[in-house]
Amino acid sequence: MVYLHFMGLKDLLGLQLGRRDAILNIARSRHAIWVGLLLVFSAAMAREYDRHWLVADWWHLLLPFGASIAMAFVQFVLFWFRRDQVESGATFCQSFRAFLACFWMTAPLAWAYAIPYEHFLAPADAVAANLWTLAGVSLLRGVIICRVLQVIANVAFWRALLISALPAQVVLTSLIGLTPMPILQLMGGIRYTPEEIVVRNATGMILFETVFVGWAVIGASIVALFGTRTVFSRTDLIGQTHMASIGAYALPTIVSLALIVCLPWTQPPWQRAYQADKLVRNGDIPSALAFMNQHPRTVFPPDWRPLPKTSRYFDHPNLIDMLKHIEVLPSDAWPRRYYLSELERAFLSGHLEYLPDDMLPEVIALLDQLPDAAELKQRYAVKIEEVRELYGLQPATTQSTQPSTP
Repeated sequence: MVYLHFMGLKDLLGLQLGRRDAILNIARSRHAIWVGLLLVFSAAMAREYDRHWLVADWWHLLLPFGASIAMAFVQFVLFWFRRDQVESGATFCQSFRAFLACFWMTAPLAWAYAIPYEHFLAPADAVAANLWTLAGVSLLRGVIICRVLQVIANVAFWRALLISALPAQVVLTSLIGLTPMPILQLMGGIRYTPEEIVVRNATGMILFETVFVGWAVIGASIVALFGTRTVFSRTDLIGQTHMASIGAYALPTIVSLALIVCLPWTQPPWQRAYQADKLVRNGDIPSALAFMNQHPRTVFPPDWRPLPKTSRYFDHPNLIDMLKHIEVLPSDAWPRRYYLSELERAFLSGHLEYLPDDMLPEVIALLDQLPDAAELKQRYAVKIEEVRELYGLQPATTQSTQPSTP
């Protein structure tokens, strides 16, 4: 006789609480993987529904699937190849499917990413809130996954914790090693925006952890790995068919539909931002400036910063290229004010002399040509004069906004 057992919402909640019976019910259910797919999609929607224009950047919805499968596979393999060959009767595919289903069942924690901090907090506070949410969700998911491995691989929790930290620490160390440091910005003493300061502080904490703590974690993880023997529980128990309840399918479907309903309000600002950035990337600066000026700043995303990135001096178009076309806009246009403020923040408030040699004359020439820059020239007169003397640049004799005539 075949007995039907259902994996339902009770098990989904129980897994978040680390209950052994809930973890085993999900691991034994051949339908849990499909519920997991829906949950991951709902988590992707929660992360991206108000961060990208999904018509053009739809591929962002696929990233959680690829990232979660890769991370789950690496974590699983570390345990699988330390299994006891004699006592384990589960196949690789059966066990990985069971683990991946449990891994995906932690996706509801990522629904916290749907909180639109940008709409009710100051920009810097919104960045900090998003980073704390990311840290909290990551920590909780890590603890739950360790509990899952403890149950289905029959290992001590502390071993599961250390071994699970190994791939994450290796990836983190590799990313820090491969990420180029912004030397010009560091030498130039650029004044960062409040949002950038929050991100840089978080990056500094990660770098500290990677350098001073990370290798100790890796060493302890390797010791724990080689001292571990796992006995995977069979997931295809004879005489039992574990199906998923209607409620288990309905919950992620309802959450995804609710986020989709929000798209008519969240997507238009990102569509406009995408169109403006695309024009900049294509080098059509006049059209980009005109497009931005057609709309008030409030109809664009609150946390959007128009291209180009001021820290990438050697890209084209760069900030100087944008400012060369800025006079096509009225003096009170918000894009004009924005790019002039970026000129002050990224170049003038730091050590101007550290800019690339071929860019300095262009910056000085812009300051001489733009009537809006009179206040900036007065504010940074000493620094500008030092740069003129250092590079032999002649001071401007006139300042005119009229085009020259032949």
